[in-house]
Amino acid sequence: MAMQVIVHIINEEAFVAELEEMPPQGASYIVIANPRTRENKSLQWAINGAVRFIFPLARISFIEVMMSEQDREGIEPFYRDRGR
Repeated sequence: MAMQVIVHIINEEAFVAELEEMPPQGASYIVIANPRTRENKSLQWAINGAVRFIFPLARISFIEVMMSEQDREGIEPFYRDRGR
């Protein structure tokens, strides 16, 4: 199952994508799928029809892994968030 991630490229705007699995220790790249802006729009540098991309880890500042719906079910929300 793919994880939704936010990829932060050095000196670039962050974007959302899917990551099939975490890269193994010692990896020099990651493979992501379906990159898009945070507003779910297509990216300027992605060519129409391309669905998978290989990025060198040297260009990536950090990657945020977002919680899935399954993960959210087992977490007790903060008191102020319970009404939402």
